[in-house]
Amino acid sequence: MFSDGDGPSGSSGAASRAPTDKFKAVRKASPNDKIVLYLFGREFMDNATTPPSIDGVILVDPTYASGSNRQVYVQMVIIFGRKGDPKAEIDFEHQFCTKTLSLECSQVYPVKREIEKTSRQEALITKLGEFAFPFRIDFPKLGAPSYQMMQGSRDEQSNLGLEYEVMAFVGEDEFDEHKRSSAKMAVWRVQALPPTLNLTGQMPKGQRSKSFMMYSGAVNIDLSLDKPMYSTDDQIKVDVNIANTTSKEITDVKVKLCQRNQIPMFTDDGSHDITVQKVEDKVHIPQGGKLAREYTLTTCLPRRATAAESSWKYGQVMLEGTIGRDGKEILAASTHINHSIQMRDLYGIYVEYVVKVKCTFGGTPGETVAEAAFILTQKEESKKDA
Repeated sequence: MFSDGDGPSGSSGAASRAPTDKFKAVRKASPNDKIVLYLFGREFMDNATTPPSIDGVILVDPTYASGSNRQVYVQMVIIFGRKGDPKAEIDFEHQFCTKTLSLECSQVYPVKREIEKTSRQEALITKLGEFAFPFRIDFPKLGAPSYQMMQGSRDEQSNLGLEYEVMAFVGEDEFDEHKRSSAKMAVWRVQALPPTLNLTGQMPKGQRSKSFMMYSGAVNIDLSLDKPMYSTDDQIKVDVNIANTTSKEITDVKVKLCQRNQIPMFTDDGSHDITVQKVEDKVHIPQGGKLAREYTLTTCLPRRATAAESSWKYGQVMLEGTIGRDGKEILAASTHINHSIQMRDLYGIYVEYVVKVKCTFGGTPGETVAEAAFILTQKEESKKDA
């Protein structure tokens, strides 16, 4: 069964359809209908070992591609930045501009290099005819997963994110690209758990002991989570133990679920913590007092920032990049990279999650913060191919 691609770029498919009960193929035709791009899925799992590959087929109009020294190429394109009106970029605090990276081209027609076809490619080529040609293209090793920032009240149609596109086009060489004879389809690189990840017996813990120049004694915080990995909408049980030996009374405890993200290749100002959920607890822990309490957080979406609030601190967390496909917003999974890659070489956004516990003395200066990191993964139903 074939369906028209519904990515953010390219034209609607206009090729003929043929039914099959063995697989689904998503297609996108060029505006002049001279080439049609077929893919067998649009979500590709990356488990931080070998970059995922995309197998597809390109249907060529031989009367168009054979004339005037034309060839057919396929290429992967990475788009990093803010979508929508480029003028909106000046309102963004970090002044990001959109960066487009075109990766290595492969010539599909005339055939220069035979590839080993998959069973789905063979079946589709049989249905489409002799001018259907297979291709295989890999995601870049240094590319990050497909993430997209949650929209705030001031960010309609202007989201920071990382996107991938597969583009097929007809030209005299790999630089001769024209919109009328190009077919583009968005694909998503979805973060999966590495097969070597071993979480057995490892419960996330955090500890902090802090003394103050103005007061004698110290504040000690110990926290632990009930498991090392969670999925969307899971509850996190946070056990907190606080001991106060200072001469001041602790009056406030805040427990926060934070998404920590950074853009290693383009920024050198460290990471940014965005609050996903927060619990505030009014307490009374005098000198020599202790507190042992359990708090519950949920890995759900935060509220959206209003126009009067800081768009970077509230609500604008990173989400899975597939929200443009089905409209469902899901928190971005924790990023895992291959052990051979250094973080500063990663092209895109790196996402982590921590639970923070902060103690304060009310109106008196001084605070103590402890944190514990955990992994967020996605439920299987959010990862199925098209």
